This record gives sequence, C-alpha cells and structure tokens, in this order.
Amino acid sequence: MDWELISNIGQTFTGIAALVLSILAMWKTQKDNTHMILFEKKVELYGELAYYLEKIYNDHELIFEYYDIIRGLYAKGFLIASKTVAEKLQEFVDAMDEEIEVIQNCRKIGKPRSTNYGSFDQLNDTLVTVMELEIRKSQKISNSRIKKVHDEFTNNLGKDFINGGNQ
Repeated sequence: MDWELISNIGQTFTGIAALVLSILAMWKTQKDNTHMILFEKKVELYGELAYYLEKIYNDHELIFEYYDIIRGLYAKGFLIASKTVAEKLQEFVDAMDEEIEVIQNCRKIGKPRSTNYGSFDQLNDTLVTVMELEIRKSQKISNSRIKKVHDEFTNNLGKDFINGGNQ
C-alpha cells in the first residue's frame, strides 16, 4: 500500500470523527438552550403564581379578583410546569372553586369566614413550597418530598392564624 493512500484514509476518518463530534456538540448545546429557556419560563410562571397565591393566602376574598388570572396561569402551567407542580396546581384550582362556594355561603348568612388554617391554605402552602423547591434544586421533586411538605402543613389544620394573617 502506498503511504499517500494510508494518509488519505486517516484524514478521511479524522474528518468524519470531527463531523460527528461537531454534530453532537451542536445537539447538546441546543438541548441545553432548550432546557434553559424552559427553566426561565418556569421561574417566571412560578414567580407570578406565588405572587397571586400569597395575596389570596392573606385575604381569601381576593379569590374573586384573581380567579381568572390564576386560571390563565393554570393553563400556562399545564404546558410548562413539571408533572408534580401541575397536579398540585390542579388540586389548588379545584380547592379554589370550593373556597369560592364557602365564601359565598358565609356571605349569604352574614357570617365571616373562619380564620382557621384550612385545607385551602394547606394546598396553597404546599404548592408554593413545591414550586420553590423545584426552582431551587433545578430538577423535579420526588413524591416522598412532596408528601413530607404536605404533611408539614397538615399539622397546622384547624389552628388559628396569629397577628392578622388569613381572612
């Protein structure tokens, strides 16, 4: 065999290897950019949700004002949020519908809503904490961790709020 032929074959394999590595590098960069964009969207969504959830947590009457906004964020969150946050958000939206009925019933009979920490408040706290943990860790949260967070807030059920707090 001729040395020139061997050299050409070696250069061809080197070129093919460089091409494959370049394609892999571009694919990895695109994948990382996609994850970064999705993470930025999650941070934006979770921040906006946390803002409205905190407002509602402090005054349940604001549910009527923010209902459509939170429903819109729920629809957006269904596409962007992780599966666990989307499930907790669904539970919260369902609880929000129930809380509206409770507030309307209290208004009908002229009685103020209880200021005790209830299941609606528990779902609110759980959702905010799960979103915060997911952003802090930059990854999905395990079901056992979510259960632990849920159980922590379950201990507060029925207790009165201190210093104003919830309506």
